[in-house]
Amino acid sequence: MGILYWWRNLRRRRLTPGEYWERQAERYLKAFGLKTLYRNHRTIAGEIDLVMRDGKSTVVFVEVRYRHHGQRANALESVTWHKQQKIIKATKQLMCQKKWHNRYHARFDVVAIQGTKENPTIEWIKNAFD
Repeated sequence: MGILYWWRNLRRRRLTPGEYWERQAERYLKAFGLKTLYRNHRTIAGEIDLVMRDGKSTVVFVEVRYRHHGQRANALESVTWHKQQKIIKATKQLMCQKKWHNRYHARFDVVAIQGTKENPTIEWIKNAFD
């Protein structure tokens, strides 16, 4: 009964709005040839929304931001200096843990999504910060 109960609850679970927009961003980036390595990777320093590979030598760390029209700050403005530092720290931990620091270049991208589910505007900023 235990595993069956768990499976049924898992199948009934709906995506949160954050998960939904992260999946949309992932689908968008895959259309440009990036390959997903990790989704919502957690480290002691924080969480990385998407970890993807671009070509053979670059690992891309993606921060996904969604905002409705009319909110105080737009999606890009919501990636503050403090948030950038958390992502950089989490990236360093992951790169060391996987021993990627000698094999791959790291790049930080932001996918900013604004609007509604019916009419979203997606903006992909490569090399958003260092």
